[in-house]
Amino acid sequence: MDDLLMKIIIPVLGFGKSGGYRVLSNLSNYLIKNGCSVTFVAPEYSPEPYYPTSARVISVASRFENIKILRVVFAALSIFSQILKFDEGCVIANHNLTSFIVVVLPRRFRKYYYVQAYEVNLVSGLFSKFLAYLSYFLPLRKIVNSEKILPERVKNIVGCVPAGIDFNVFYESSEVFSKSKTIRIGCIGRKERYKGTFEIIEAFSEIAKKYDAILQVAIYLPKCDFNANDKIVYRPITNDTELSDFYKSNDIIVATGLIEYGAFHYPCAEGMAVGRLVISNYSPLTDRLDAVNPQLRLERVNKKSIVEALDFAINMNSSKQLEEIAINNSIIRQYSWNCVGLQFLDIISES
Repeated sequence: MDDLLMKIIIPVLGFGKSGGYRVLSNLSNYLIKNGCSVTFVAPEYSPEPYYPTSARVISVASRFENIKILRVVFAALSIFSQILKFDEGCVIANHNLTSFIVVVLPRRFRKYYYVQAYEVNLVSGLFSKFLAYLSYFLPLRKIVNSEKILPERVKNIVGCVPAGIDFNVFYESSEVFSKSKTIRIGCIGRKERYKGTFEIIEAFSEIAKKYDAILQVAIYLPKCDFNANDKIVYRPITNDTELSDFYKSNDIIVATGLIEYGAFHYPCAEGMAVGRLVISNYSPLTDRLDAVNPQLRLERVNKKSIVEALDFAINMNSSKQLEEIAINNSIIRQYSWNCVGLQFLDIISES
């Protein structure tokens, strides 16, 4: 078993900037520090890993650069052929397409599928949705980042490992605010409609009529024609340090979305980690079982629910704010990369 743990292979069809790739990089760094060798196998057209990793990256041949379907098929075949050169190992898929590569590997490999999103909701086209759905029923050992992420009928789930937080970057600096001063509300803007940025801006336009407040939007600011546009500030982000500073520059973080309620959500977790009030329908905030300030944990997301939560948060006194921040801090500690990495290593060692 120890020999198997020493050799981990992760096929990817290209590195990107999304949170899933951050997880892969940080998990690989933890596994390497704990005696494993980790190798990513990616097509040569892929950019370098955006998130730093000490893992080895093997680039394989790719063809048909201008024909997406053929490019992906050829890349998958090249990745498959490269993995066959390993004598053995633990191979981990992280995407519905790479799961089909992993499932057809010989039995000398231990095969896992780390599911970080229900991709049926994220892809377009009936065929793509069918492939994503089918991938969850492949005979692979599945590790999920949230117990709520997959339909109940999906079997062979061997563990739940959420994403982790780098507390050297996203460290707590708790501050209380008063509604007698300008209230700073922050959110991470996304282009995708299901991310819910439009609903947050729409809710803020109502809050701005009642309170002296500004909305700071990081990453992406959609074009919106609301009466509060002069109170909306765009903040570009180029690295995690700037992202942490962005969270800390706000009093309240709104981390809501329109799909996958209860799943792990980085803006929610990072807002909690830096000691700000967080409004969300996602984990880790929704993991709380206490009855303190349930108004901040949304069961539905729309303009009305966000307005009500913001109104409640703005009117919290300093002791209530500190109580909320302290509870969040006690929850978020279990999401350190050491804790998360150990959970992952235990699962692939034992299952």
